[in-house]
Amino acid sequence: MSTHTSVEALHVLKLLTRRQREQALAHPDLPQLAVGTPLPDTLMWLYRRQIVTSEDVNSLLLSLERHFTGDELALRLSILQQLVEVLNRESLDHLRDETLLTQEQYQRALAHLPDDVLLPTPGEALNWMLHVELLQRAEFKSMAQRIASGGSDDAKRAIQHAQGRQEEHKKAVRGVILGSLFPGSRLTWVIVAPLALAGMVWYLVGGNSVPECDSSNTIATVTRMLNKAAPEGVGKASLHDVKEAGYASSHNIRGCLATIELDGEKMDYAYTVARDDSGSKSRISYVGAQPMLVQARFGTIEDGDFAQQAKPLGREALEKAFRDGMAGARITPQPRQAFSLTQSMERTREIAEIEPLAPCKEISPGVYSCRLLIERNDPVLSMLNGGSAVMQEGDFTFQRSSAESAGNGWSVTPQFAGELRQAKVKI
Repeated sequence: MSTHTSVEALHVLKLLTRRQREQALAHPDLPQLAVGTPLPDTLMWLYRRQIVTSEDVNSLLLSLERHFTGDELALRLSILQQLVEVLNRESLDHLRDETLLTQEQYQRALAHLPDDVLLPTPGEALNWMLHVELLQRAEFKSMAQRIASGGSDDAKRAIQHAQGRQEEHKKAVRGVILGSLFPGSRLTWVIVAPLALAGMVWYLVGGNSVPECDSSNTIATVTRMLNKAAPEGVGKASLHDVKEAGYASSHNIRGCLATIELDGEKMDYAYTVARDDSGSKSRISYVGAQPMLVQARFGTIEDGDFAQQAKPLGREALEKAFRDGMAGARITPQPRQAFSLTQSMERTREIAEIEPLAPCKEISPGVYSCRLLIERNDPVLSMLNGGSAVMQEGDFTFQRSSAESAGNGWSVTPQFAGELRQAKVKI
C-alpha cells in the first residue's frame, strides 16, 4: 500500500482511524491529492469522498479535549475547525442562494456561525438557526409556505430536512428518554437542555418507606417534573397506567412503569423511586428511566434483590470488565453527566446502564458468555436527536484477567468489539 504524507500526518494526530487511513491510501483519487497538501485541505478531500463523515467530525470535536491539552489540542482543533468553517459557510450560502434566507437573515446567521459543531446540510443549518433563535418560528413557517408554493427542489429538501429534525426533537421530548445531558456544553442548542428533570428531585421523609409508584404524591411529583422539563410549544403531559415493575428492598429502590399522554399520543415511560438513608434524614428521589431496562432489572426480584447477578462473575465485576473493554475498544467520547437508575447521579460513560438477563454460561474453560441488555448513549445520536439513548441486547464473553488469574478479576475477550457491533438494537 502506498503512503501519503498529509494522510499519514492526520493519522498520527489521531484525526483518522487506521481503517480510514487504509481507505484513503487505497482510494483511486489519491494521486490527485498533492504531497504536502495542508492538513485541513486533506481532511476536506477525505470528507468529500465520505472517508470521513460528518458524524466522525462531530465525534472528534467532542472527544479531543478528553485526550489532549495545550498546543496539542489547539493544533487538532484548528484543523477540524477550518473544515467546519468552510462546510458550515457552504450550508449557509446555499440557504441564501436558494432564497430561503433574506440578506439580513444570512448576515445575522453568518456572524454567529459555530466552529465547534458541523452543519453538514442546509437543513441542518436551518435547524441550528431555529434552535439558537436566529430564525423565529413565524419566519420559518412563512418561509416553508413560500417555498412550498414556488421554491426549487433543493429549497424544498432543506425545509423538509429541518422540519424532520424538529419532529425528531419533539419525539425526543415526548418520549422523555432523559439519558443525556451535557452541562455547560457549547452544544446546548442541539440538546433538550430543559429535559434534565432537575436531575434527581429529593424530598425529606420520615420512616423507612419508599413511596408506591402510584401514590398520589409520586404521580403528582413525576407529572410536575415532566411538565416543568418540557420546552415551550409542547402540551401538558399526564401519567397513566402506572404499575410497579418490582421493589428491590435491599437497595431501597422501586421500579415503575407507566404511559405518558401528550398531545394526543401515548408513549411508554418508566421511573424509579428510591430512598437514601445516608444523611440524618431519609430522602426520596424520582428519576426518569428506560422502560425496557426497568422491566428487565425489576421484573424478577428475589429476596429483595435483583435476580440476575451475572453469576459467576457478579454484577459489579461484570460491569467493571465491560466498561474497561469499552475504554480499550475505541477513543471514548467526551464524558457527560446523566442520571442513573440507581441512586448515583454519576453516569458519564457511553454505556449508561448494563443489565444481565440470565446467568452466564461457561462456553470453554474459564470463558463465560453473558446475555446483556445495555443502554448506550451515542454522542452523535444524542447531539442530533435531542438526547436519545439506544437499547441493545447481545451476548458478550468474559474471561479471567490474566494478571489476576488466581483471583476474581475478569476482562472481556478479544471478540468484544465484534460482539458490540453484533448487539441488536431493541425498539
